[in-house]
Formats: sequence, C-alpha cells, structure tokens
Amino acid sequence: MPSPLHELIVDLFRRDPTLATWLLREVLGVDLPVGLDPVIAEPNFSEFAPTEARTDLLVAFGRESRTELILILEVQLGRDDDKRWRWPYYLASAAQRWRCPALLLVVTSDAAIARWAATPIEVGGKQMSLTPYVLGPELVPKIQTPQQARQRPYLAVLSALAHGREAGGLAVVEACLAAADVVDDSVRVAYFEIVLGALDVATRRALEAKMSLENFEVQSAIGKAILAKGEARGRAEGEARGRAEGEARGEARGRSSAILAVLRARGLAVSDAERDQISACHDLELLERWLMRAATVTSTAAVLEVGHR
Repeated sequence: MPSPLHELIVDLFRRDPTLATWLLREVLGVDLPVGLDPVIAEPNFSEFAPTEARTDLLVAFGRESRTELILILEVQLGRDDDKRWRWPYYLASAAQRWRCPALLLVVTSDAAIARWAATPIEVGGKQMSLTPYVLGPELVPKIQTPQQARQRPYLAVLSALAHGREAGGLAVVEACLAAADVVDDSVRVAYFEIVLGALDVATRRALEAKMSLENFEVQSAIGKAILAKGEARGRAEGEARGRAEGEARGEARGRSSAILAVLRARGLAVSDAERDQISACHDLELLERWLMRAATVTSTAAVLEVGHR
C-alpha cells in the first residue's frame, strides 16, 4: 500500500499538472513545447501487459483535440528494481497509444534513491538506453517567502518536504504554512500534517515555539494540531518513565484532532460514537490512513471503513 507521503506527492502534481513541466523546464533544463493544456489521463497500462502496470500519474498535454506530449510521473520513496524495469515499458506504451513523445519524471525525497533512479537503463544495448529525468530533494527549489509560496503553493509543500530538515529549513516550512489559505480546503490539514511529521525534532519544536493559536487562527485547524502535538510532547518530556509511550499518545491525540478538524471543515457529520472511536485510537499508522481519507471521502463512516492491515 502506498504511504501517505507517496500519495501526498502524487496529489501535488495531480492538482497542478503544470508543476511537473515547470520543474522539467526550469530545474532539469528540458526543452518542452509551450502553450499546451494538461489533462489527467488514465495511468493504467494493464491492457497491454500480462500483469498490472500502473504508473502514479499520467498527464496528456495538447491543444484542441490533439495530444502533443505525454508526461509519466513516478514517485519513488524506496528502491524497487522491478518497478524500474517497467519504466521503459510505460514510455513505449504511452508513445504507442498517443502517437507522440512521452517523458518520464521520477520524484523522490531521498538523495540516494535519486542517484539510483538516474542510472541509465540499458534496454537494448547501445541501440536503446533510457536515463530517467529525476527530481531529487537537492534539486527542489527552496521556497522561503510567503509571496513565493502563494505563487506556487504545491511547489511550496514539495519544498518543505525536501528542505525542512536542512539548516534554514524553518523559513521554508513557515513559507509553506503561510500559503495554507491557497491550498485546497479539502486536503489542507492532511498536507501539512504530513509535512510536519517529516520534520526533525529541532525544526518542529522551533516552529511550535514561534506559533500561537492567535497567529494561526483555525484557518484549517493546522495551528491547533501543531500546538496540540507540542503540548503532548511537553507533558511526555516531564515524565521520568514511559516517555516514549507518552509521546506516542500525544502524537495520536494530535492526529485525532486533525482528523476531526478536517471533517468539521468539510461539513461532514460526526456522531458521538464516531468521535469516540477516532479519539480513542492510538494506532498512528491507522490514524494516518484515516487522516488522508478524511480529506476526500463523503462521510465519516467511509473514513472509518479502513481498518488495521
């Protein structure tokens, strides 16, 4: 099952397909045609293959009724040699289906995985070699001001994931949070919950120290979730014993609060029993899955349909 971080990165490009072409042009130096309109296409190539072959995102760029470019997006958070050998097949299948050039962009949050993904794939000796375009964390632009973040809010989220742990990462994360009002309401809390979860302890605590509920008044309950997690950690640190268990409980309470905030912001009814079930859950993996579903499903019951795996 894809992780919440994997799904978040895919969703950034799904909501702004031009982000991928902007990164290819401006960061990776790829010469692409301009003036093309993006359309999200079915990413499944299984009709051509004996086993399922599905890419993370496929965008068709064209003008009027003619497709002129296919972009295949793959998010890789770990090494998968089997998946890597499917990439040439994806490109060939897309070029055959749409009768136009096809490009592959691999996005990863890990520098080592970026180096692995960028290694040429020899599919036909000297006759045919594929070197994927790879966007690793070091190539993601640093978005450090609210103005920059509001111009490209989904790039700001990607930037916070890539640079939040680095020296000066606090400014990147603050710029990302400052553009929260530009991000789609339905996924705002889930996005930033994952961003905050990806930060190191020092950066997260520095952020908590600078924030207050008055400064970040329930635009989407992000500020409340951050403060709740900070308070939980503070209580846990005051205990001589059971520190790890206390922090886990605080983390669970923070995620439970975030889930309820998302449901409230989307206008979805939550019964007392459902609220109790969410608040009583201490399984961080399960709470994370519920949080991602809360941003997209149409009822609280549908959130809770996902159980332990």
